[in-house]
Amino acid sequence: LELRSGGAAEAELVEHARQHALDPLDLAEVAARGSRLLFISDIPTAVAPKRYVQDVIERIAPSTGLDLLVLDIDSSEQPFIDRYLATSPEDASILLSRPRAIREGDAASRALLDVYRTVWRVNQELGAARRIRIVAADAQGWPPVRAVSPADAAQLYGARATTMLDNVVDRSLARNPGARVLFFVDGLRALKSGGARVQIG
Repeated sequence: LELRSGGAAEAELVEHARQHALDPLDLAEVAARGSRLLFISDIPTAVAPKRYVQDVIERIAPSTGLDLLVLDIDSSEQPFIDRYLATSPEDASILLSRPRAIREGDAASRALLDVYRTVWRVNQELGAARRIRIVAADAQGWPPVRAVSPADAAQLYGARATTMLDNVVDRSLARNPGARVLFFVDGLRALKSGGARVQIG
């Protein structure tokens, strides 16, 4: 993405956005009313996107409704996330004991924990019939804990999107095709089309 400069279409889009500016929360609510699938791009080490998605969850869950929050977290963390969401009173120690669930060591790990806590709190207000599920959709073992060869890393990375889609379908959309879903994933997973070039070495 960094190897390409913007062209005329990008400049027109920026100008259009400036002329028709909406409050970011209002924009998310309008998008959620018009579509049952909402994508918000995360920046892994940044706090601001996590705070924004917390505000979006609090805004759209009571109004348009929200069935599912999809995170690009290692799918092997799913049982611990489910256990946390079922606690009453809240027991965040379940997540704190799972470094991969909160991306411990990342500058924004506290903010990611707050995303989980926001879902837990909203669920208490909405009740069991409207509760939000969280799906840890990423490939098991991503990112790799141990060093792997560049070829293996590229292969794992390339399989992530398909694995994430399969996890979301298996854990929710197969049972509830009309589910309202918020995808909070890295930028390349949130693209409508296109891709990236991976350079190694």
